[in-house]
Amino acid sequence: MIEFTLSRVAVFACGAVLLAAAVVPISESYEGRKDADLAGAADKVALMIDAFWDSEADVMTLRGWDVLPFQDMSVEIDGHVLTMTKSGREYRSLVEHPADRISISYNSIISLKRGDGFLILADQ
Repeated sequence: MIEFTLSRVAVFACGAVLLAAAVVPISESYEGRKDADLAGAADKVALMIDAFWDSEADVMTLRGWDVLPFQDMSVEIDGHVLTMTKSGREYRSLVEHPADRISISYNSIISLKRGDGFLILADQ
């Protein structure tokens, strides 16, 4: 009877080791996927700003909650570099036309307009 119990304990221990060995690569895979999704979000915001530049519109109003997927995120545009920040991690993308230093948080509303070759904040 003791052999049966010890064999079940050994099987349980081996199963726990195999499960622990599988959890680490899977969690890293999900973390990498999340980083790729947020980098893609930064690229999409940059494409949206470039599309505004090429459009006929004079002013573009951005609401943070429409642009950013999470409340703890922000976007900063400085020159050609767009930086999306979430929980201390940064995701960068490039915009075609330079901009003044512009920051967008989740709860902010800003208006952009074209200046002399660069994007600026419109008067609100």
